[in-house]
Amino acid sequence: MPELTFVTAHLGGVKHPEDSLRYLAGKCPNVYLDCAVTARYLSDEQILALIRAHGADRVLFGSDCPWDSPANEIAMINRLPLSDEERSLIICKNAEKLLLKIKNN
Repeated sequence: MPELTFVTAHLGGVKHPEDSLRYLAGKCPNVYLDCAVTARYLSDEQILALIRAHGADRVLFGSDCPWDSPANEIAMINRLPLSDEERSLIICKNAEKLLLKIKNN
């Protein structure tokens, strides 16, 4: 369903990052991945690999409260070797783009 936009939680499967990399990341232009609670289960290297494979322009900030705090998720994004633009995309610009898309449909 290429006309439908999907948001998948936990970078596509926090307990199965290899499957997310193999089957999802970068393969579906209509799929966004959120990064909620990923720092609790994945290494920074795994998180970065998934972001790089899928593209920072299709990754969304997520906190998954009450299981983790937004501050922890922002700290994770800030410690990754991402550009300022990639951080901005993940933390707010991608969500803004999706919300505008919904509003305009």
